[in-house]
Amino acid sequence: MKLGATQQSVIGCLKEKRGWSAGCGWIWGTYSETVRVLESLVRRGIVQKEEEVSKHGHIYTRYSLTEKKD
Repeated sequence: MKLGATQQSVIGCLKEKRGWSAGCGWIWGTYSETVRVLESLVRRGIVQKEEEVSKHGHIYTRYSLTEKKD
């Protein structure tokens, strides 16, 4: 399946900024729109999603491009 223009643009932002997490400095429209697009890319295997727990017990989600394995 082809990627849409928004998905392609978000991939460009991920490349430029080296990932995304809440409060990282950029969003695509709104927070929920950003997550929606990123989750669509996770389902396609283009983006990976990692969850980390801070020392205060908060869960942070980070999205980054999936590394190509040769």
